Amino acid sequence: MSINKLKSINNPIINAMDLAAVDHAKHRPLFMTWAYQAEKEIGSYYQYERQWAVIDVCGCTAQLPDNAIKVEGAILGSHDVNCGSIFARTFSNPIVNASLTTPNTFLVVDTGTSETTSGCGIVPYHYQNNKLIFDVELHNDKVTIQYIGYKVDCDGFMEIGENHVEAITQFILYNWCMRRKDTKMMQWHYTQWDRLCAHARALDAQLSETDREEIARLYHDPYSGRGLWVGMNINNTYGRFSY
Repeated sequence: MSINKLKSINNPIINAMDLAAVDHAKHRPLFMTWAYQAEKEIGSYYQYERQWAVIDVCGCTAQLPDNAIKVEGAILGSHDVNCGSIFARTFSNPIVNASLTTPNTFLVVDTGTSETTSGCGIVPYHYQNNKLIFDVELHNDKVTIQYIGYKVDCDGFMEIGENHVEAITQFILYNWCMRRKDTKMMQWHYTQWDRLCAHARALDAQLSETDREEIARLYHDPYSGRGLWVGMNINNTYGRFSY
């Protein structure tokens, strides 16, 4: 299976502007709006990636990155965000990890200066206007977060799967023809958009090689996979020896 690479959302925008023969500088903002609408309509798990960031805390609030979709955890203070090793060490504890399943709560861990967990606690929170709002005041001016967010390019534009480019191009052209009241071409581009959108979703739903390997590993796990189920149900003896 080939790897579905990510491309800048500028690719379908430029394609659509070239096909529509319009001025790039003048129509880019409008076409950009339509492109974002199309990408949200398609939706894709693979356009997200796990990221880390150090954000400022002001009283009980912390402004999240613009591309954040879901916050997975936070550690008080400013820590190295080049990789998630500190989060892997902290949340590998079963007790700490189980706390993450509590609804409407946020696990805040204070690692101290030696990067060893010195204390943790559950802090209720909620989201508002892309901010984390805590129910208590955090006596720290920095929080390092691990979150799921959109992948963006060096210019801050969203990156999309390469299998989305044609679909988004047709969506932009459909809206352009609708604006120009070109009914015949509008219907044609909508048909193409509908077909390519479904095709892009189908490709996104296919398992990657990593997903297949993980499923195979779980399936053949002797402690929790199919082997245990088969062993427990041979001749309906549930694994016991029958005379």
